[in-house]
Amino acid sequence: MIKGLLLPHLREGRESSVVTAEECLHYVMSLPVHVMIVACDTLPYLEKALAAANSFRPFTAEPREALLGKTAEAWKGGKFEPFKSTSEFDTAERNRHWLGL
Repeated sequence: MIKGLLLPHLREGRESSVVTAEECLHYVMSLPVHVMIVACDTLPYLEKALAAANSFRPFTAEPREALLGKTAEAWKGGKFEPFKSTSEFDTAERNRHWLGL
């Protein structure tokens, strides 16, 4: 999540119905960042990310605010960010002995 924006997975079936992966990539590319890393483990996901890069036009204030407004309600529950809202991805939780507990 960046400033309240849900970053949907590029995998089929995991994408948000609120925003597309392309919209999210365009949003991030419109931010003042030097490096953006997009994990693509198959050729179709890489092609999708490259298509987003090729169609990129920087967001102006109005579309940026509209996109953030669309994601505001969906963001609240953490549905698309289980690594933040659950312990499913917390390796330390599953290996408490690492922490001396």
